[in-house]
Amino acid sequence: MSGKIYLFFDEIQEVRDWEKCINSFRVELDCDIYITGSNAKLFSGELATYLAGRYVEFVIYPFSFSEFIELYHSVYSVFNLYFKQNCAYEDCFRGK
Repeated sequence: MSGKIYLFFDEIQEVRDWEKCINSFRVELDCDIYITGSNAKLFSGELATYLAGRYVEFVIYPFSFSEFIELYHSVYSVFNLYFKQNCAYEDCFRGK
């Protein structure tokens, strides 16, 4: 493979010895690796040990209820506008 490779792993803490696999990718490939998960183990100081200090941590919190409602209304408005401009309401849901 040539060029930069982007690898994404979600909930990788469920895989035994995952850190060995990730470290081998870092050595063998020109890559950026993104690891996501919800396990507290990933958020602990152990992550620095597993990845030999070569990481940047971003903590992303879930939406508050008001943020969810704001997003929901924005998405709903976009879809509603699309349907009004591109087809009759009944036709969109009948597959025409």
